[in-house]
Amino acid sequence: MPFLEALSSIAPYLPVKVDIANGQILWPREVSFALKAVARGPNYSDVQSGESLHELIMDMRGGSELPEMCKEAGKGMKIFFDRVISPVEAKTFFARVLPSMASLALKLPALLQEQALLYGSQSGVNVPLYLRILSSQNSGIVFLSQELVASLLACAFFCLYPSTIRRNNDLPLINFDLLFRYLFDGRQEQAQKIMCIVHYFERVTESMPCGMISYERKVLALEQSASLGLAQTLPDESFWRSCKTSLCDFTVMDEGVIEDVGSIALQVDFANMFLGGGALSSGCIQEEIRFMINPELIAGMFFLSAMSNNESIEVVGAERYSRYEGYGRSFTFGGDFVEKDSRDGWGRRHTRIVAIDALSQVGEDQFMMSLILRELNKAFCGFLDLSITSCHSNLMDLQADAKTKDGTNVMSTEVQRTAKSYGVIDGENLENDGGVHFGKDGATKIPIESFLEEFGKSKVVNLEESMSDDSNKMDLQVHAEKFHMYTNTGNCIGIATGNWGCGAFGGDLQLKSMLQWLAASQAGRPFLLYFTFGDHHAKRLQEAGRNIS
Repeated sequence: MPFLEALSSIAPYLPVKVDIANGQILWPREVSFALKAVARGPNYSDVQSGESLHELIMDMRGGSELPEMCKEAGKGMKIFFDRVISPVEAKTFFARVLPSMASLALKLPALLQEQALLYGSQSGVNVPLYLRILSSQNSGIVFLSQELVASLLACAFFCLYPSTIRRNNDLPLINFDLLFRYLFDGRQEQAQKIMCIVHYFERVTESMPCGMISYERKVLALEQSASLGLAQTLPDESFWRSCKTSLCDFTVMDEGVIEDVGSIALQVDFANMFLGGGALSSGCIQEEIRFMINPELIAGMFFLSAMSNNESIEVVGAERYSRYEGYGRSFTFGGDFVEKDSRDGWGRRHTRIVAIDALSQVGEDQFMMSLILRELNKAFCGFLDLSITSCHSNLMDLQADAKTKDGTNVMSTEVQRTAKSYGVIDGENLENDGGVHFGKDGATKIPIESFLEEFGKSKVVNLEESMSDDSNKMDLQVHAEKFHMYTNTGNCIGIATGNWGCGAFGGDLQLKSMLQWLAASQAGRPFLLYFTFGDHHAKRLQEAGRNIS
């Protein structure tokens, strides 16, 4: 069938066999037989323990001609299902959840055909939306139903994806075997990560969400192209030196976390260049935790290769399913979380998450102009709303609500507005004698007060100014209302970020915070919420706020 041609780039990476000529997508016979047995329940399949689950996976991998899984992964499965969770929880998993997961995996061929039919080259959609490999320097967007995502993740749980081809093409590994392997190594946070994953499958097998999720590779073009909008070209140093855009509002958040802001802001994932980082292995910091509480993000790892310096990845509609506490070794699963955000015209939750990878462990070199430019452009790429540029106008035209009351196209107006506002700060202020010493030869710390005196056209607002005396917590909806004036422009969504590139990556918090502020302002964002996570290095931000206000 012609519409299956849409799957040609993704076919070698799938656990199923795609026969484009004959219009068929089929499971290998042995795998199909095993999954059907599991779907009938433990009394038929005899899969009712961690050990028997490992044996099942080994048999299916053999049927798919995949190499054996490491023995430590099997031991980790035994530890989790036989020791970590209670006997009642294990019985429920093997009696209800696992059979439903097997049924989900069996539905993969039908779901792939449906997706290719809806969004493939024969669908009439002008902008490609179908599932395909989005490799480096190839901007594009993929729309997946939440059911298809659940099916892809069920296959990852059963460890059915080929791995060698992924390593050879800069794609992160997608199977879940390493989650269990590092549990065997004694990393107790691994058990908590797996509990988040199991809880996700409990939720979707009980009641399958019916929405959509989009995964987009955003690329700042290395050179100007007539087919690309102006705002997509990678800015150079002279561009940043000559810009005059006013800074957006900058709010310091001493309490709270990025994922709690809801739909008022684009939420930043402090990413690895490989999407997800160590989420499916031993990692348990900001990005990995986000992928555990929003497991639908993991599906992006399947088809999005490593990010280059001029790229970012934005995901819209990935739901959060779990609460949590702690960080790193103290991370613990905290129970169920239910999203309350409404859906857009595509059926996506309004939660927007952008992955941007910072430089890691570059030391004092991070104050060199070339590396400052790299980080500034990386954040700018992530924060830029590509839906208001010309390359996405066709996609937005498909939405019925992308029209104004008089029927004119909102996006064409926004393209004009973005082009006119393509600038951030006055270049003269970047000179070292102006008090802002970015260079390695000058001061290696940014004097934030001087920076704000030079460039601050809006002020830093300390959390204390926005908190109620009795609750000691900030109502983020109040912040949203504060920026209601942006609603009419179509760009009312701000940025929620924090100590990006700091901590384990070794970046200077004061430098990185200012670069993110500049990038958000240049991207036309109305505000930036900066979550300090209690880092003492952020005290200067608070001091600057008091001085300015």
